[in-house]
Amino acid sequence: MPDRASTSSANPPGAAIHIPLPDEQPLLDFHQVPVMLGIGRTLAYHLARDGQFPIEVIYLGRNMKVRTADVRRYLGLDAGSAA
Repeated sequence: MPDRASTSSANPPGAAIHIPLPDEQPLLDFHQVPVMLGIGRTLAYHLARDGQFPIEVIYLGRNMKVRTADVRRYLGLDAGSAA
């Protein structure tokens, strides 16, 4: 059985969320990102629609993507933010 992300939008408190390295997966599907940021899916889509999402959203046809590097940078996980 393939390893798949949970279909539930809610993660139990303290659950680890895997955020891939940009070399592993350069783009993330938009629906993955709200979980990583700790916000609700509906809020995320409203913010993206209004141009207020804190990370650049890339539109590829009807698909919404976000750069993995941008998510990691926003969360302070990129190598450049290490002191």
